[in-house]
Amino acid sequence: MNFYEMEPELHHAVEMGIGNVRIRLEIAYEGIFRQVEEIDILEATFTAMKEAAGGIASGGTVLLSNEDGKYDFGTGTYSRAIKVALTFGECKPYFRRFVLYADHKGIREIRGPGKKNRLLIRMHDCSMQLKEKGKSKNWDAPVILVGRKVCDSVNPEFSLLHGIAECAGLDPSQIDCSTIDLTIPYAKLRDSVWEELSGLATAYRCRLEFSPTGKLVFQNSPYQQDSNGEEDGYFRIEGNEIFMLTTTERYDLYANSVRFRANLPERLGRQEIWRYEDAPILYDENEKPYFPFRGNIERRIEKNNYEAEYKVTGMDMEDLQVLFADEVDSPEQAEARLQFSGGPFGYLQFDTAEHLDKALIMLNAENDGDLFNATIHGRPIVMNLNRSCFRSDTSEIKKRGLRVKNTTGAYYSECEFAGIPHYEDWVKKELAERVKPVKEYTIKTHKAIFNAKIGADMEVDLEKGKIRGVLVSYSLTYKAKKAFVATLKILGGEHG
Repeated sequence: MNFYEMEPELHHAVEMGIGNVRIRLEIAYEGIFRQVEEIDILEATFTAMKEAAGGIASGGTVLLSNEDGKYDFGTGTYSRAIKVALTFGECKPYFRRFVLYADHKGIREIRGPGKKNRLLIRMHDCSMQLKEKGKSKNWDAPVILVGRKVCDSVNPEFSLLHGIAECAGLDPSQIDCSTIDLTIPYAKLRDSVWEELSGLATAYRCRLEFSPTGKLVFQNSPYQQDSNGEEDGYFRIEGNEIFMLTTTERYDLYANSVRFRANLPERLGRQEIWRYEDAPILYDENEKPYFPFRGNIERRIEKNNYEAEYKVTGMDMEDLQVLFADEVDSPEQAEARLQFSGGPFGYLQFDTAEHLDKALIMLNAENDGDLFNATIHGRPIVMNLNRSCFRSDTSEIKKRGLRVKNTTGAYYSECEFAGIPHYEDWVKKELAERVKPVKEYTIKTHKAIFNAKIGADMEVDLEKGKIRGVLVSYSLTYKAKKAFVATLKILGGEHG
């Protein structure tokens, strides 16, 4: 993966290196974007990093001169949208780099040196908004998504990615993704939208971020079916373009054994998902159980809203809780399964729509009788406990000692990829990455690298050799009448 593409004219200007970085800010105001005069932009810093949870978050700080009070954005400036574009020298095309939003303190007035009026704006991208909203508040009715592909760019209604994003009000036109054809049988959203999306990105090794145009990007997965058109390659920077380089050993990222364990939902075929078993129970001469409905015996199932909780019996003969069931019996099908003497028996209530994991029923016997069998059939999804996969590199263990990486997650699939379940392939890829010792390189340059992309491959050409790695964070610092500074952190290693 390379950096974002710039206009050829702008790219040439940056490579020539004659001139200064210039910024264009546009701030939303009364339904339009109001452009800030370039001379009033005193300082600006923009940052981006890959979070431990899996997503990429961006933010920034801008300091504006407002001596004559010409910038008045009124009240309610929290979450005010701000477009950021940059260029170099006298080049005409601007590169649109960020769509950010004022933080919870909004656009605030401060006094600078000499008591001059200034505006301070701290900003974040839409990831922060997704962290704050979309979290399920109604625990009695959480968002549940069933039988969806990881992501589907053509049919978003069948896409888990789109289903999660929809909880934050994002529609398909605001999402840039490929198609990952692996299926997740069941997903119950518990955290914020951004946390759920980050978990999905981790499980499928996707780049999750908001693009320079403000779209949610979910791309660059080794599991996707369609290419996103990006070519492999390194963004190269020469040693003479760097004015600072520090190196840190990151042995904390090294592992020679990866151990994965998680509870994964599993879709089963249509079968019995409930059977009536409440006491009192009697037995006939063949030791067959039956349930007397006679005289003064009062049973809960004869009252409204009796909860018939779904469950199935696993391979080890233990009851497995059903998370969700569809293709559940109709009232007519369920009544046809009733076996009794006397009565007759029938359902006065049979509600399978209100809950996904149980039916609300009421059974009625017109006269005294004995019930031999009452069941409900359906197609259940159960939680498959303790799915696990352990992989190790024995030669590395002998060389460096055992270093274990334990991991788990909610969105791994049992669907096969490359002939093995997805979660096993994920562990295989994780071990291949972790078993390589890496260093963290921090470089600073005055080069106008404002098109940097987190996750891009970088090559630093030094006199003693080359550094190759992946960009994991950056900071872009602009100050009026001072040199632009890009601080980049790269995880990788040295090459001859």
